[in-house]
Amino acid sequence: MRPDRNVASIAVDVVLLSAMAAVAAVAFWPVYRDPWYVVVAVGAVVSATAVALLGARFRWPSFAVLLVAFAVFLLVGVPLAVPGRAIAGVLPSWEGILDLLSGVAYGWKQLLTITLPVGDYQALLVPAYLLLFAAALTSVTIAARARFPELAVIPHVVAFLIAIAFGPDEVPWPAPLAIAMLVIVL
Repeated sequence: MRPDRNVASIAVDVVLLSAMAAVAAVAFWPVYRDPWYVVVAVGAVVSATAVALLGARFRWPSFAVLLVAFAVFLLVGVPLAVPGRAIAGVLPSWEGILDLLSGVAYGWKQLLTITLPVGDYQALLVPAYLLLFAAALTSVTIAARARFPELAVIPHVVAFLIAIAFGPDEVPWPAPLAIAMLVIVL
């Protein structure tokens, strides 16, 4: 962690960034409309935040943070985003890892071409899991380690915009979500 940042200021940043992640996740809700999606969103944000905070606390170089993040992404991603391929519901299987990685590449295209809501159909939870995981990892890392921690809001704003772009034509709560994101950013 940067020497001029104390634990309390980083904790406030993490709380606000988590609130931004929640708004981005709610923006993705019309795509999935499945209770399991809430578990996926919370799991993605919590696991990515933990990796980012550990990396900042122990001053891991960026490649180490990326390696640990990739391992956690695979370990947590299969039970969350591809639950049908998890061993005993908690351990990733090889098929699950392959589905997770193929979902990273092809899930976005499938989301654009399938009728909404998709629920937990096949590996279509992977794009939301990836988006929320990457946004949380990047934003918390920036908040805890960067010279300008204010830039930590950008990944969640991008996640919010992507969620809106992949959503249905009629968004249920466009104004309240945009206002909530703006208030949290400010």
